[in-house]
Amino acid sequence: VQPEGDVARSSEAGVKDLVDQDVSDRKGIGSKESYGEPTAELSVQKAYEVSKVLGAPSADEAVEADVCWLIAQAMSQATIVNNEVHGNAKSGVQFKGGACPLLEGNVIRDGQAAALLVCGGARGVVRNNHLSGHVKTELQLSDAGTSPLVERNIIHSSSSGGVLAFSNAGGLLRRNEVHGNHKANVRLSESSCTRLEDNTIRNGKDCGLAISSGCTSVVVGNDIRENVKANVLMWGAETKPTLVANKIHHGLQSGVYMYAAAGCNLIRNEIWQNAGPGVLVTEASEPLLRQNMIRDGEDYGVLIHEDGRGTLECNNVHSNRTYGIACLTGASPIVKYNWIHGRRQGGVLVDQGGAGEFEYNEIEMNQKSGITLRGASGPAFRYNRIHDGADSGIHAMHGAGGIIEENLIFKNEHAGIAVETGASPIIKNNKIYDGKQGGVFFFENGRGTMSGNEVWDNEDFGLQIIEDGDPTVHDNIFRQQAESKLGTPPVWIHSAGRGTVQDNEVVDSHWHGMVIGQLAQPLVQGNKIHACT
Repeated sequence: VQPEGDVARSSEAGVKDLVDQDVSDRKGIGSKESYGEPTAELSVQKAYEVSKVLGAPSADEAVEADVCWLIAQAMSQATIVNNEVHGNAKSGVQFKGGACPLLEGNVIRDGQAAALLVCGGARGVVRNNHLSGHVKTELQLSDAGTSPLVERNIIHSSSSGGVLAFSNAGGLLRRNEVHGNHKANVRLSESSCTRLEDNTIRNGKDCGLAISSGCTSVVVGNDIRENVKANVLMWGAETKPTLVANKIHHGLQSGVYMYAAAGCNLIRNEIWQNAGPGVLVTEASEPLLRQNMIRDGEDYGVLIHEDGRGTLECNNVHSNRTYGIACLTGASPIVKYNWIHGRRQGGVLVDQGGAGEFEYNEIEMNQKSGITLRGASGPAFRYNRIHDGADSGIHAMHGAGGIIEENLIFKNEHAGIAVETGASPIIKNNKIYDGKQGGVFFFENGRGTMSGNEVWDNEDFGLQIIEDGDPTVHDNIFRQQAESKLGTPPVWIHSAGRGTVQDNEVVDSHWHGMVIGQLAQPLVQGNKIHACT
């Protein structure tokens, strides 16, 4: 279909081009004005309130203005309605060269090429059509300036994919049903900026939505579910889409999977009950995750590994089967103001050389330890609240390192902090209290440095060192432990415990201030032990 005349919009007419603007620079859905509150204004309260901001976003006025213009243009050109197009060797329908027709109510099926090819700067309105059974991708959009409105179509059962946008194509796909295609249900690539809005993308034989090769699309309000591979797959260093308010669920693998240095803004999405990790970040990918609900998965909530990076802010991560957030094999994200909770799993796992900065998170009510450190890991945990867990607050083991500083650790069923098997963290300036067992426990060659902490009102010991535990403990305050349990000292070293215990204050114990067993071999010097009764 060729245009009858020149339909290019002039700047004098004041009408925006739907394609040639970069969506990230617009004042609409992908802009800082919409989502980009500065980090200084964030707080864990925003994580508590995630459920209030989920759901369909408000309409983007600039997009709606472009849609109205496009519909008006299509009404003045060719109208193709209620035809059956099938069994053709080439594309069933093709728009090119600036065409802007209306294609409505057609059945386009069982061809050897695409059902519909829109290219060369064509536009048009494509709605209420049925596209199926083609050998190649059903709907293909290519070339700069190509920007149709594709609305309320059913696109399915291709031997290839459902939708492919590439070579700088734009356009808007909304309220379509895309399902059951043998390759990606929707693929956006090669610097395309096609916008996806309120589509259902489901039951693909491959991934649901694949985004690559410099794509910067906005993907908003879609239902992406039950695909055989990742529901959303992203890769490539120049790839940086924005996904907002989507429902991503019941995938047979990961919910969202990023690799090969991909970037992404994941904002206010609900991601749940996927068989793999809710979000998987790998191979130096570096997304922003803000105010998402990531829940009830059969694996990790968020898994970052193989040098994955990124920033996680104000997310509600809960009730995943293993850990809420895991950082492995060189991962080093920034994790702030998140609510990490639920009774099926541990809160945070850092292992196999993982690192990262974890600050101002609420980590509570986990079935395993709130934080588990293993295997030469080196993260920093600062200003977090770690409490009401069914195991230890923090458990460091198998050579783990890291910094544990200025956290509140309280009301955990086991030790507030447990250190074993060669782990050697720096434990500094924390408040550790109201534990159902002890405050800090070094055992089985647990090491590290503990300084500037205040430990009180735990039901068992304040500090216990046994079984070749060998930490350096200095300049801490150990107060009375549980009032209801006599015979519980603030400091207890026994059963071959060692270590250096120096310049601490031990005060207000209702029993001995410090108890050292017969087989223990610590160095104890310069401590102030007083007001014990």
